[in-house]
Amino acid sequence: MRTQAQELSVPEVYFIQDYVEFYNIKHICILQEELKPWILKLLRQTRSGSFVSVFGRKDTTRSRVHINGSSSASPVAHRVSTCTGLRVLAVHSELDRDLFKEIFTGAETKANWLLISGENFQELLENAYLPLDNQVKIANFSDVNDRSSATLWESYQIGPNYDQHLTPVGRWTLTTRDQNDPSNNDSSDDHDFSGDSKGFRGESPSPPASREIAIPNTVSVKTKVLKHGVLEGPVDDLLFRRTDLSGLHVTCTSIDYKPLNIITHREDGTIHVKGILGKIFDMLREVTNFTYTCYEVPDNQWGSLADGQWTGLVGEVASGRADLAIASLTISKQRSTVVDFLISLAVSGYRIAMKRPSNADYMWTVYTKQFEKEAWAVTVSVTVVLMVLVFVVLRLSRREENASPSISAFTVLGILFGQGSILEFRSLAGRILMVSVLFLQVIILAFYTSNLVTALAVRPSPPPFQGLEDVHQDPMVTFGIEKGTALDDIFENSKNPLYQAIYQKLKPEDTVASTTDGMRRVFRERYAFLIWELYYDLNHQGGCDNYLLPQKYFTDHASFILTKGSPLTPIFNNVILDLASSGLLSKFWLEVKVTTNDCDDLETASLEFLTLVTSFLVLCVGAVAALGFLGAEWVLSRRPWEKFCGKGEG
Repeated sequence: MRTQAQELSVPEVYFIQDYVEFYNIKHICILQEELKPWILKLLRQTRSGSFVSVFGRKDTTRSRVHINGSSSASPVAHRVSTCTGLRVLAVHSELDRDLFKEIFTGAETKANWLLISGENFQELLENAYLPLDNQVKIANFSDVNDRSSATLWESYQIGPNYDQHLTPVGRWTLTTRDQNDPSNNDSSDDHDFSGDSKGFRGESPSPPASREIAIPNTVSVKTKVLKHGVLEGPVDDLLFRRTDLSGLHVTCTSIDYKPLNIITHREDGTIHVKGILGKIFDMLREVTNFTYTCYEVPDNQWGSLADGQWTGLVGEVASGRADLAIASLTISKQRSTVVDFLISLAVSGYRIAMKRPSNADYMWTVYTKQFEKEAWAVTVSVTVVLMVLVFVVLRLSRREENASPSISAFTVLGILFGQGSILEFRSLAGRILMVSVLFLQVIILAFYTSNLVTALAVRPSPPPFQGLEDVHQDPMVTFGIEKGTALDDIFENSKNPLYQAIYQKLKPEDTVASTTDGMRRVFRERYAFLIWELYYDLNHQGGCDNYLLPQKYFTDHASFILTKGSPLTPIFNNVILDLASSGLLSKFWLEVKVTTNDCDDLETASLEFLTLVTSFLVLCVGAVAALGFLGAEWVLSRRPWEKFCGKGEG
């Protein structure tokens, strides 16, 4: 086993140079106890455009040497965090390993590392924690006598107490001969380069042992002939292939949102999520091999910023109480500052849901809504004028019999209601006036009765609303949204004057706790509810007792959320992409059956009780009025009781 005093061999130095060129690395940071001759060799032969920094634990002064060989001593930070490029460390002993563990903490666990090691690298790194998203590559020169080839490895752990997953991801083979070594004529040959370079000096290297190690098909590699050798290295996203989570336990939260999320409660207080999103979550669990405990979000909200604190699902994940939220959460800029979203699982917009009107909604106007207010005003005015004209003609014409104003009025009303007249008109003026009243009766009664029959038999048409502006301008309609959703932020921070006016008018009692509560209010009252169109299609599209206004708003994407910076995000994204390409996601959506009806077709409706209540009330009012007038006549007459008993007749 090597000790710290030993240095890298010439092939190992050449490997570093090829590695830097392969990945086009601009800055190399050497981590070592002290400046070694092999480091100087590396500095002189590093590809053009790169520079090397040396960091150690003993010195307070570090050297930054550029590729042209010039150097200047300058004080730099003791911490390696000042490095902006690749960290290179030779790990051949426990002392080297301890140096790596000392530095490999915090942000350094996400930095780009290259460890040069020998056949015992697994033993040396066994106690080092390599998190899931680490970018450490280990170059293993396993053959002590022939260091002309190396295998590239990656290792990761789900947690400190989990085993390491070690995967071969590439290989390197030296092809440069000794006579082509540009260092042969350089003064650097005076430096001691320990380590056998057998295979480097011969005519051609013997078949390296690294060729016997197969690289998994899940690793996307690229092969490139470089200055000193041939390097086959990974060029994909390493997190996309780290799918085995080794039974990692995940805490998740969810919200009931059928049929996307269907929550079933277990005896231990946890929940199981079914539905479309539940199936996707189960597929993620099956592919990546993790366990979970899931609970229902306590406040039953999706997540919005209230008084500086996030509520709902977003708040649970942002605070770390949950690692994942299984729900179709709208992807928004504000939410993305505290959580990470997976690839979009659903796309939809918002539309306004309202109750489709019925005759019961027109209890007090079912017999008057056939005419507009202006038409009723003209009809009443013309009727009064006709009553006056009939009275005048009957009083002034010599050929007509005198009649009281009440007789004249009831004559006109009788004609308008199709009952004819008890008066006989003899004069030409009277007859012309009678024809005018009859003509008016034909027009009004024909239109009114036909419209009334249609209104009583067919469901009324919806009001001519198109969208938010029409709803906002109608004082009889209450507009509402679900609280704790992305809509809170949209309306509050929008610069659209209409949205601002709606937000200012919106009262706390106008919002609802859930989509289900919002639809209940739609069915009970004149409530216009802004609902996610996809949810409406899956739950309410088949019913004709409600409808959506034409205009659509705030088209968005929705998906699961994870804690900010979670290494699980790219892993789950890769699985979702695989599910989409395989057609499973489409299959899940097709399994949801949506019943549609053409509610715009004319449908006959049975006569409802509330529709008849108005006519019953009119009859009752008429009966009470008749009795009242009868009592008044008795009181005003001279001998009412004698007339009632049959006395007083001559």
